[in-house]
Amino acid sequence: MSTTTTTETKKGGKTIVKNVYQKLMAIQTNLKAPKNLYNSFGEYNYRNAEGILEAVKPYLAEQNTVLIIEDEVKIIGEETTKGVHTDGRPIERIIPTTYIRATARFIDCETGEEVSTQAYARECEHKGMSADQCTGTASSYARKYCLNALFLLDDTKDSDTDEMKNIENASKDNVKQFNRTTKPATQNKATGGWGKQAQAQPQTQAKTTGGWGKQAQAQPQTQAKTTGGWGKQF
Repeated sequence: MSTTTTTETKKGGKTIVKNVYQKLMAIQTNLKAPKNLYNSFGEYNYRNAEGILEAVKPYLAEQNTVLIIEDEVKIIGEETTKGVHTDGRPIERIIPTTYIRATARFIDCETGEEVSTQAYARECEHKGMSADQCTGTASSYARKYCLNALFLLDDTKDSDTDEMKNIENASKDNVKQFNRTTKPATQNKATGGWGKQAQAQPQTQAKTTGGWGKQAQAQPQTQAKTTGGWGKQF
């Protein structure tokens, strides 16, 4: 496939003809897409797909190119969920895993030649979001990463919006709380393993066996009364 176009620029008296890749390189080199949105939970700025499109429009006109983004629903694999019926019978449901595949097509208006990139984002349920909102969220994510790949934009911290970050951290906090508190507390009650609950166990032992401490001293006195073994009681 030929990549030569009729776009000409003057440099040092010479005519330079750009192909589709040179036009893309010019945009990649000069494009500045500011991170103009703020994540209040993580306290950092980030950009979204709309911000990237707004920043790239002048460069597309300058290079006589056009950008087209397309979404496609893809079913990739499936998941099995388990539950219990009202009458106690186990229930299993097989649910297909749905993804949104975004394709960004960078097209040379003079020749029709193009360069494209693709990205996937999973469509899944989120608490407090409707089905349409879940699909829209997946589309926005896929488009954003598709544009990042096409225009070489660094997006290290931009993967999470406030809503997604809150959901992830809530899940992590629940797991940490279970590991730190619930499990050790149960073990202490059952076995006297450690901590305050472990200290209570030796005290009980002292009462029943005369092992040590103040409770251990009381045991010889009882023995002296019953046997006349030693001391004043003898």
